[in-house]
Amino acid sequence: MKENHYCHAIGCERVVPPAYLMCRECWSKVPKSLQMKVCKYYIRGQEKSKTASPEYLNAANEAIESIKENH
Repeated sequence: MKENHYCHAIGCERVVPPAYLMCRECWSKVPKSLQMKVCKYYIRGQEKSKTASPEYLNAANEAIESIKENH
C-alpha cells in the first residue's frame, strides 16, 4: 500500500506526487529565485533513494519558510 505524499508547506494538506516539494498553489507563492534554487539541487529520483543533498534540503527549507506566513 502506497503512502500519500503531502505538500510540505506548513498548514497545507494537499496530496502531491513524491517528486514534488509542494502543491501548485503553494509553489506559486515561493519566490522565483527560491524555486530555481530548489530545482537546481533536485536530483531525479532522490525521493525514492532518500538521498537528497544538503544543498537541496537547505533550499527546500528556505522555500517552505518563505511562504510560512502566507498560510
